[in-house]
Amino acid sequence: YYNPVITISAYNDLCPLLFSPILGKQIRRQLSHPAHFGPQKYCLRECICKVEGQVPCPAVVPLPRELTGKFQAALRAGAQD
Repeated sequence: YYNPVITISAYNDLCPLLFSPILGKQIRRQLSHPAHFGPQKYCLRECICKVEGQVPCPAVVPLPRELTGKFQAALRAGAQD
């Protein structure tokens, strides 16, 4: 009779307090996961380079030539010739 997706979203618009505690717990659980990185507002780390053992950020330390895409493309082009 009714589309259940539309019915739930309409009900959620009318009664947002019913679903907010459940969704809030899920969001907090996702944000506190140590593997996530992004803006400090949402995640524990801003950049993957702040994790020990990872390659440093190219903004701080230039990458070795072997890790750049231009160098890899030049190697492939040279191997095909």
